[in-house]
Amino acid sequence: MGKLVTALKQQKLYGNTAILVAADHGESLGAHGEDGHGIFLYDETIQVPVLLKMPEAQPTTKRVAAKVRLVDVAPTLLEVAAIPVPSQMQGQSLLRIAKAGSSTDQPVYSRNDLSQRGFGWSPLESWRAGKYLYIRAPKPELYDLTSDPGANPQPGAKF
Repeated sequence: MGKLVTALKQQKLYGNTAILVAADHGESLGAHGEDGHGIFLYDETIQVPVLLKMPEAQPTTKRVAAKVRLVDVAPTLLEVAAIPVPSQMQGQSLLRIAKAGSSTDQPVYSRNDLSQRGFGWSPLESWRAGKYLYIRAPKPELYDLTSDPGANPQPGAKF
């Protein structure tokens, strides 16, 4: 990133440039018994920071605490560039969320096929909406994240 920013500044393009940085996944670091990432769909592996530097003509410094989706990246960059967002494109511009000052999380769908492709296991899917996290697995899991923010499976729990 440093080299990119330096090059943009040297070419006097930095002020007119939008830069969006996001990761493709998080890391479990031992949470839920997973040392890295790749299998589970808990918050540790599906939540990533998204940073957006706006062009100087559209200054804004705002932290949005709402959970958003990576599918929202393309519509956001198109709106920044004043390019119409195709109606068939998934996602929505994050600028609308930021302008509205919304702290309402967007429903988020995640899917993991690595377990199936790499190990012949079932694929996993998750749906995060409001305070709930549902994980579709051979043994489905449903968490109320206000009472269980760590999404800790309870021994003997029936789902």
